[in-house]
Parts: sequence; structure tokens; C-alpha cells
Amino acid sequence: MKTFFQLFRTYSQVTLFTFFLLGVMTIVGTFLYHFGIGESGYNFLGKTKRVTLSTGAPITQTFTAHDNRMHQVRVILRNVHFEWGDTLTFSLLDETCQKAIATKDWNAEPDKQGAYTVFSFDPIADSKDKKYCFSATYFSENNRKGEKPYLSATDAPDAVFSDRILTDTNKNKVYSSQTLFLRPAYTGGSLTHDLWSLVTRLTEDKPAVFNDWKLTLLFATLMIGSIVFAYFIVFTKAPTHD
Repeated sequence: MKTFFQLFRTYSQVTLFTFFLLGVMTIVGTFLYHFGIGESGYNFLGKTKRVTLSTGAPITQTFTAHDNRMHQVRVILRNVHFEWGDTLTFSLLDETCQKAIATKDWNAEPDKQGAYTVFSFDPIADSKDKKYCFSATYFSENNRKGEKPYLSATDAPDAVFSDRILTDTNKNKVYSSQTLFLRPAYTGGSLTHDLWSLVTRLTEDKPAVFNDWKLTLLFATLMIGSIVFAYFIVFTKAPTHD
């Protein structure tokens, strides 16, 4: 018959291992929630410029989605230092820049992936080949001294940007030959599709030793190995000395 301390030890081990699994699931779930395959195949090679976000004056950028299930817009946002009362609003609008499809407000540092600030929203199932409008608006009750937040933009020598129009309402100017550093991102709609898309992107232009199935096998081995190792650490009894 197990003693109280043995039962307590077993219960503690099961609880600890359960928390470990929940932690792994939370990390993976959070990653997949923010996961998206950004558009590739083009670069922003023109002269870089700053598009300043003046309070209450939206910056808008039209663009075309090149795949279905668009669920992110990524832009390069710099010099963001929120003060009390400051708000940054990102919106996804229809091609006329009038009807809102998704909106998000920030009062603190926005979500980022590398250099890009990420605006996530519910996937749009039939987004492919449709035109949209991204809008960024900064609100501040303070008279900020020094540099204000700004979005990075560039000339658009690449034909892929021919449909993009950048509008700076603060200066009341429309630039048909310029674009923000803006990349739409897409999701496959399922765990397996997203993971396979990630593996495919990671193995692009890599040596054959890093092809899709080998990298997938490596990820699976590391994940299963971590769980087995955690189980071994938690449930293996420490050696006793007589």
C-alpha cells in the first residue's frame, strides 16, 4: 500500500509533467496563431524614405493580395515610443480605403517579427487577386518633441508594385510610384499545412541535405525527444544509497 508521501510524489510528478505539456502546447499554439507565410519573390530596392505619422493623419497604402487566406499585413514601423494617451491604429480596408474589414489599436509596443510590425486579423478565405487598403493612424495628446513615429517606404521599380498607391494625408499627397515596406502574409488554415509551408520556406534555395522531409524529420525528432527527456527527468527515481 502506498504511503501518503508516495502518493504525493506521484501526484506531483504527474502535475509537473502535465504543466510541461501544457507549456509546450501553449508555445506551439501561440506561434501558429501569429504564424504566416509572408510574400516573397520581391525586394524593396528603391530609395528608402520616411513617412511620418502625424497625429490624426492616416497613411494609406493600396495593394493586391496574391493568395487566399490573407491574415496579416507586415510593415516596418520605427521610432515608436508610446506616451500616456498615445494610440496607434492599423486598419485593413476595401480597395476604396473607405470600408473597414479589420482594425486594431495599440497603446504599447505592437507585435513584431524581426524588423516587421505585424497586424494580424481573421483569415480572408477568398483574398487572392483582390485589392485592399492598409491604413495607419497615430493619435497623441502630447506635443512630442523630436522625431515622430514613421513607416519605411521606397520607390517602386518592381512591376509587382505597379498597383500600389501610397497616400500621405498629412501632406495631402498621393504617390503612385512609391510603396511602404509592406508584405501581406497568409495561413494555410490547418496545423499540417502551416508547418509544411514553414518547412518549405526554410528549405528554399538550400542544399539538398536540408530538403523538406529531412527538416521535418529533424523537427519531429527534437519535439518527441524533448517530451521523452522531460518524462525521464520527472518520473525517473533518483538512486538511493544504503
